[in-house]
Amino acid sequence: MDRDFQELCRALGRRVRELRLERQMTQEDMMDHGFSVRHYQRIEAGWPATFATIWKLARAFQVPPRMVLPDEVGESKPPKSRRREGGARRGDKKGRRS
Repeated sequence: MDRDFQELCRALGRRVRELRLERQMTQEDMMDHGFSVRHYQRIEAGWPATFATIWKLARAFQVPPRMVLPDEVGESKPPKSRRREGGARRGDKKGRRS
């Protein structure tokens, strides 16, 4: 899995836990909102969640779905350049030996 995606999942888990604790709810309380305890624990542990799960969480916490999503996630690094030494790209005649 991509590191940025993993960090997003962990941040979502932290955000969901924060929302639950603010409402003084237990993980077992989430069963009243259609979650199994194990599924809910996985969400808080940073396992990937679907849009349907995010929607269900929003309904459980009585917030808009965007409020379930984490505010910030680690900044992405720009992709590394794939240019070869000397600036020549694959297929360029420049820098090739004859």
